[in-house]
Amino acid sequence: MASLVMSVHIFDIEIFRDGGSIEFHVERNGVRRHVFLETPLRGEPRALLIDNVKTAPHSPALEELLRDVDEWHAGLPAEQRLAIDTLLQRSGPFISPGEAERHAIDLSRVVTVQRYLKGPFLQPAKPAPPITDELRAEAKRHANGWVYVIDPALTDGERVTPSAFIGAWRVDGDGNIVADGYQANSRYREGL
Repeated sequence: MASLVMSVHIFDIEIFRDGGSIEFHVERNGVRRHVFLETPLRGEPRALLIDNVKTAPHSPALEELLRDVDEWHAGLPAEQRLAIDTLLQRSGPFISPGEAERHAIDLSRVVTVQRYLKGPFLQPAKPAPPITDELRAEAKRHANGWVYVIDPALTDGERVTPSAFIGAWRVDGDGNIVADGYQANSRYREGL
């Protein structure tokens, strides 16, 4: 097996509400690949591009990328892996990070891609919930808006948090649900 000669560069990070697009290079044995994980849009899965080619789950290109990133990650010193894990558990802004923390932030972005590609990216999209008579009636009251599907585990009177919405159906100007207008809620946590 060839040894890993890999350098990871992170650049052009765009920060959006969801954390933004992540871009970096992976180099193994003199072969350099450009990796770009786009910002998710309205509950859609994030697209992965390797050398500007959209990459599908379970493809050889994805398997090769994950092999390289896993090997790179395993080769990091234990204190760097700990710093990355600590950063990934933290929420909120970083105020005046030092050089070591800035480096860990960059590395954590690559680990974020690694975790996403091993988890949500490989999971099949859940089908949209059925359009019920109750949803149709609600849609009539929300023309040019949305009707939300709430987790059935939620009991009456219980506070509806953002993670309790399964998703939403778009409603047209006549108060009808748009058949291809479903958007899943990426923050939904099944079973609450």
